Amino acid sequence: MVKKYIWGSETDFHSFIDSISEKDRIGIVTHTDVDGIVSAIFLQKILESRKLNIEFIEFLDHGANVLKNILNKEFDILFFTDWIVDDYLEDFDELRKKGKVFVIDHHPINERLKDKKRIIKTDYSYCSAHCLFDLSGNYFDTKPWEWLVCSAIVSDYVWDKADENFEFIKKVYPDVKKDASIWDFEPGKIARLIKGASIYYSNLQVVYDLVLRKDLKKLEKANKVISKEVNKWI
Repeated sequence: MVKKYIWGSETDFHSFIDSISEKDRIGIVTHTDVDGIVSAIFLQKILESRKLNIEFIEFLDHGANVLKNILNKEFDILFFTDWIVDDYLEDFDELRKKGKVFVIDHHPINERLKDKKRIIKTDYSYCSAHCLFDLSGNYFDTKPWEWLVCSAIVSDYVWDKADENFEFIKKVYPDVKKDASIWDFEPGKIARLIKGASIYYSNLQVVYDLVLRKDLKKLEKANKVISKEVNKWI
């Protein structure tokens, strides 16, 4: 069995959530892929279960000066999900001066980072969406959202990195196979829908809202356009 938590713990997360007040201005920064989108959705639902309001959600890829816009924002609480903020040490320090920052990520921790408080780092095979899904059990009924975490596990290519990952998907989708055909089953199809919509819509907030509303029909419409273009070029 994989040791899921490399740094930090479930208790750290729950204690931090308990410390947030309704007056706090909350921001979320997350990655632009399926794992990032799904991670932010579960985090939003956790915060909403406590009647906590989110001021902004930012979808960021990694790159030079990518945190400049975030540094200019006002916040009391800032979450990073599926985002390697500890690779940007100077900006990370500046953000921590502005407010309380909490990180949930499944990429290796930066060994040069000295202050590791309010950080959860999981094994790479335990993607951020899966981690937040498990944490969500303390806040809302996660059963209706199993389909979404399965899609994140498949999309992040960690379904075959740990036996428990595939076993989890198998419980939700009993017919699924542990090979490349997994993309032809429901979790793989949904992962492709979200990926395709992320290309089709220039604003990822649109994709995020569609997934949050479980509006798969609009995701399918976007994916058909993308698939047609890809097939044309192939």
